[in-house]
Amino acid sequence: MFHGADSDQQIVVAVSLGASKIPLSEVKCLSLNDNSIHIFGVNYSDDNHIDGLIKKHVGVTEIFGPRAPESAGKCEYAINVIILHTTIYSVRYLGYPAVGLASVQICETGSNLNCTYRNIYLFKRFSDKYFVFSVAVMAFSRPYSSKWNIVQIIESDL
Repeated sequence: MFHGADSDQQIVVAVSLGASKIPLSEVKCLSLNDNSIHIFGVNYSDDNHIDGLIKKHVGVTEIFGPRAPESAGKCEYAINVIILHTTIYSVRYLGYPAVGLASVQICETGSNLNCTYRNIYLFKRFSDKYFVFSVAVMAFSRPYSSKWNIVQIIESDL
């Protein structure tokens, strides 16, 4: 049975592009609020390890978040991530439906109109919150020219 990874430890995801109004190369810092990061229904917005993964995979140098309220407003961009276990029969790879969804967006702070937004469809159930978060933000951060993309992520790059 297909499980979203091949024998070379590559993780296969589908990425659909929503809005692409912010070139990710311009984003040098990100703000997090109290509800920015939700993985499997749990809020991880104040998790230091999540901050490190954002820096690693998105390429930003600074994260301003709920642990440092005095830094509010210091960055012009904010990130929001929601990751769910859910079967999505309309998105398939090799005949198998997606079994997870990660929605990732980076917006200008205080705006829901000027954003880069992508949905990442997972074809394997992941239990490790940091691993699935890494998959999602790495897939989000790649450049794309098509509305729909099948992406292979090498597990050792996470």
